[in-house]
Amino acid sequence: MKPLETKTEPLVLLGLVKERVRQNIHSQRERSVIELLLDNLIVYSKRVMGVQLTEADLRLPEHQRCSGISAVPSQIVLDQLTRRLRVVLRFNITSPDKLERDLLYGIFPWKVDSLTTREVSLLYFLYQHPEASPPLIARELKTSPPTIRTQMHALVEKAGLRFAHFVDWRRFKFRFFIVCFETWSSKGSQQLKQILGKAMSTYRRAFTLDITHRLGWISFQIPDQAKPLQLFQRQLAQLEEAFFEKVQIHDVSKYYFSIGFDSFDFGTGNWHIEGDVSTLGLLTFAKENWEVLPRPQGITYTQSRPFDQLDYYIATFLAGDGRARMDKLKNRLKGVGLTIPRTTISTRKSQLLQEKAIVPFTLFGSPLLSSFITFAFRCDPEITEQLLISIAQMPIAFAYASNIGCFLSVHLPSQSLGTIIHLFSSLIEEEGVEEVLQIQQPRNLGSRTPPLGPKWNGSYWTWQEKEFLLPSLGLK
Repeated sequence: MKPLETKTEPLVLLGLVKERVRQNIHSQRERSVIELLLDNLIVYSKRVMGVQLTEADLRLPEHQRCSGISAVPSQIVLDQLTRRLRVVLRFNITSPDKLERDLLYGIFPWKVDSLTTREVSLLYFLYQHPEASPPLIARELKTSPPTIRTQMHALVEKAGLRFAHFVDWRRFKFRFFIVCFETWSSKGSQQLKQILGKAMSTYRRAFTLDITHRLGWISFQIPDQAKPLQLFQRQLAQLEEAFFEKVQIHDVSKYYFSIGFDSFDFGTGNWHIEGDVSTLGLLTFAKENWEVLPRPQGITYTQSRPFDQLDYYIATFLAGDGRARMDKLKNRLKGVGLTIPRTTISTRKSQLLQEKAIVPFTLFGSPLLSSFITFAFRCDPEITEQLLISIAQMPIAFAYASNIGCFLSVHLPSQSLGTIIHLFSSLIEEEGVEEVLQIQQPRNLGSRTPPLGPKWNGSYWTWQEKEFLLPSLGLK
């Protein structure tokens, strides 16, 4: 397998293919379709390589079978794409049909391949038992461990299968905030983006905008200490005055995730309860079926307890790499200056799991769930609880409960998008619902885990006031 010749090779190859397309495809319609595909692949390549996206990249329309913005970033996928681009150039392939087939087949399989019954069964078991070993899975599914390992490896590429952990951030003396907003203009959103990249970068985790560049959300991990919280609230007040037409500041207390195996067929794409939910409405459906509806998986934030840097780093590493082996954890810890024996790492991990400071879960995508939409609710606690149960009946959903309401993200079939938008938007008419923000096709402009470990001194998080200062930009 030939390695990448340079880090930018995929972009160079895509540029060469694009030039040949312009020279050899004379039909304007066919040429524009292939150029749109190549542009989406360029955006995808930039995201995998960590290259900053331009405004044109962010506004690029999606190709019908490939979205450079929303497809799951994967170095494996990028390597496959690079090898296929080499072949395309070597054999001077310029046929529109063959170009599309060659560049997409096996590269974005979740766009072109359905999940088999056996794959769905394996995913369902992993959803229920995220830490199960291949021998245990094989025994339960009546097959062999090597077969399970092969299938799991295939699902990493086909469905973006990965393992993670919920983290009880308050256990580590942090507060987790999601700030949902609508700006006065798209220009204001660009100014906001500049600020977030500089002045508010220390504690920021993610920044997302929708296709209008006016609606979005930002997440922050703030020390649960009086002065940092006060300074953070001051920052948000300044941003609200300068940029936000509407804003919801969610101080998160619960984090949930659900995959609706009981209500959605991942083999055929049939969402069995769509008609019932649409007829009754979300809240009525939840009330009438409260006793029998599946509950989402998740974690409820608790109170801070004694911990050290080792506990924090283990939790942070496992949050994004749920099945990291001890050797990998040991090497990552060594990278942050902690030389720890494997036995100690294993013991601390077990303690964190036992305390529910971290909770394992499994997630994946599906070729049948091509739409993604987010809603933020300012509502009463009773409505929040009903919504948390309701979203567990969606194909795939994430939910955060907070002091003012909840924040929900739903993956669903494109044919069901209209139903979902109507169901959630109409909730504004319900008693106890004050505001609904709808964020369609959100685009992630940067996710990161803030490097905060060194700031823990054993008793509290150290901080500096300059971390909470904003540039003037007309702000008071």
